[in-house]
Amino acid sequence: MGKFLDEDINFVVSLNTEKAIKTTLIDLLYKSELSENELAYFDTDKKQTSIQNKGIAINKELIYFYDVENNATIQGFICHINDEKAFNRIKIDDKKLIKNTNGKQGILIILNKNADSANVKHAESVVRKAMQTTPNQFSYNNEKPVLNVRFKGNEHTYANNVSVNLEVKDDKIIINGSGTKNHNLLNLINEHHVFSHENERKHLHIQAGKIPNSLYKYFTIILEDLNLDLPQIIAQQLDLYGFSIENISGSTTFLPKIDWLLKFETPLNLKERMKAIESQNDRIEIIDSSSFKIGSIQYYCQQISEDEIYIGVTKNPKLEKHISTSLPFIKGDPAVTLNIEGEGLIAQIVNVMPPVKNSKDFLEKIEHFEIKIVDQGEDKLGIEGEIKLYEDQLISTELLLLALKFAG
Repeated sequence: MGKFLDEDINFVVSLNTEKAIKTTLIDLLYKSELSENELAYFDTDKKQTSIQNKGIAINKELIYFYDVENNATIQGFICHINDEKAFNRIKIDDKKLIKNTNGKQGILIILNKNADSANVKHAESVVRKAMQTTPNQFSYNNEKPVLNVRFKGNEHTYANNVSVNLEVKDDKIIINGSGTKNHNLLNLINEHHVFSHENERKHLHIQAGKIPNSLYKYFTIILEDLNLDLPQIIAQQLDLYGFSIENISGSTTFLPKIDWLLKFETPLNLKERMKAIESQNDRIEIIDSSSFKIGSIQYYCQQISEDEIYIGVTKNPKLEKHISTSLPFIKGDPAVTLNIEGEGLIAQIVNVMPPVKNSKDFLEKIEHFEIKIVDQGEDKLGIEGEIKLYEDQLISTELLLLALKFAG
């Protein structure tokens, strides 16, 4: 159904709903061993919910898309229609909807009620082009992956023209895709350091190349708080262990527990930069030339080479030299992103909030998590990944349970 959209749409997600439903039902009926508490989430009578007919065939392919053209942003859906009148009656409070249907497929774009004329014009153009495509140009193939993500990219993304497929099989989500290199961000690093130790602490390990300008502004804000004016980051490795919520100078602050290795575009003298931290900054306590504290968290720093530094909670990290392109990857334990510590009331409240608790319960069932970009020569990149649950856990039913818990 993606044929209803131009190839230059920025971001498109295609959900093979029929295949997803079949996979989930087979797993639920014949493979799963759910507890009574888990089965209770499927008792719709207890929830006293009613699903209003919107005229959308929920067992057919569903497309979500997001696009930006000349700063005009839109997002919307394309779906199969089983009741044209019901589809035309769809309304969302406080939103402006632009929609159309050819009787078999429908397109709906959601805008803010105060959307400017550029957004409206862009939305109307996408709707008009979509409905000019005749239904016989559309072919639905149940052999398509459960989920396909298409991402055009830009000068701020590591890969452009990305297409990624996700398949669900028993206890795994398998990820495969391709894209083209952005040579401005994927530099060949002649020599750089990486963490060499097998980290026994639960952590999420992230490697990245040059930080895109769209993200670098956020790092700039953080570094300005330390009064550090640092050169452009061209490669980094990060081990994340969790977060601590602290009350610092009367404000609530999330402090990351990390080991962070950074390579810069130009040489940097860490001792000189540490001296630049002003003594009157009551958020930061300078311990010595190689460590400082923010709240209760002590961070250590080291000059690794003339253009590399380390900042983190490990006093003496083990490192080794590599010569390679710093291709992005992420692996490890994603549950640490919700490891939130702190002695105050806010930390206790955050940890028992249903969205946090339910998400963490799901993430803790993941045994293996890895997504990486691989070099396929010339301008080509491959995208590979696997998300695997512990034995006897089924990814389809666990995702469904998570969705039902969020639904209340």
